[in-house]
Amino acid sequence: MTNCPVVAEFTQNFDSVNDPNLPNCWRRINGLGDVNVQPAPIGSPPNALRMYSATVPKVAMISLPPVNTLQSGNYKLRFKLRGNSAPGRKLEVGYLIDQQNLATFVLLYTYTANSISVVDNYETPPIVAPPGIETLAFRASPTPATAILIDDVVYSLASSCTEPTTVKANALQTNGATISWTAPVNVPANGYEIYYSTVNTAPTAATPPTITGVNALSIVLSSLNSATKYYLWVRSNCSPAEKSIWTNSINFVTLCNNANPPYTMDFSTAVFPICLYALLQAMKVQVAFGM
Repeated sequence: MTNCPVVAEFTQNFDSVNDPNLPNCWRRINGLGDVNVQPAPIGSPPNALRMYSATVPKVAMISLPPVNTLQSGNYKLRFKLRGNSAPGRKLEVGYLIDQQNLATFVLLYTYTANSISVVDNYETPPIVAPPGIETLAFRASPTPATAILIDDVVYSLASSCTEPTTVKANALQTNGATISWTAPVNVPANGYEIYYSTVNTAPTAATPPTITGVNALSIVLSSLNSATKYYLWVRSNCSPAEKSIWTNSINFVTLCNNANPPYTMDFSTAVFPICLYALLQAMKVQVAFGM
C-alpha cells in the first residue's frame, strides 16, 4: 500500500475519479459495507461518495487523508450529506487509532441525512484527537441500514467567514437575470463575489470571480446570451486574506428571443433547439426524439 503524505488540510469533491476507484488517500476500511463514487448531484457535480451499511458486520467505513493538525483544536470538517434511498439515515464522524482496523474507530459526532432530495450542510466543532492520531474516518451507521451520499468534504482552519445560503435566480430575461441569496450569520465586511459560467465546473479558491464588491443581497446580471444555460456560485469576502468557500452551484436558462416569421429550422445539430422545445412544451405538444 502506498503511503500517503501527511497534510495540514484537504478538500475533496469526488469528481476526478470514477467507480471502482477512490481519490488518493481515501481508503475503504476492512468492513463488508459498500463504499464507492457514483454520479449524484448533491454538491459539486457530477460525483458524490456513496456509503451503504446493511447490518453488523456489513459496515461501510472510509478513512480520510492523514493530517497533522488534529491535536490543535483549530480545524473543522465540513461536508454535504443526503439520504440515498430513505431519510433519517446517519453518518458517524470519528478517528481511527489503527488506520486499517475499523474496530479502533472512535466516534466523535453523528449527523443525520434528513432528506433524499434536500442536501444537509454540516460542519463539525473544532476537532481534537489524542497525540499520534492522524486519520479521520466516515462510518455509515448500520442501525438502521444506511445508504447515504456525501460530497464537498473540506477539512480546514475553523473560520467565522462562511458562505451565503439560499442562492436563487429570478426575473429571467433574454439577456439577464436577478440573483439573490441569504446572508450568513457573520455578514462579510467586504460583501460578496460571484462566479458564473456556461460550463458546469466549480470554481476553486484561486478562481478569479466574475463580479466582486457586491454589497447587497441581490444583483442584476446583464449582457448574458439568450437561450443559454448558466451556472453560478457566490462566496463571502470577509477581508483581503479571508474568503468563504463557494456556495453550491445553481443554474438557470435565459429566455429566448422573439422570432419573426418566416424562419427555418433544419435540425442539423444533435441538440434539440432549446427555444423550439420550450415553445412546444408551452403548447403542450409532445416532443419525440429518434426515427
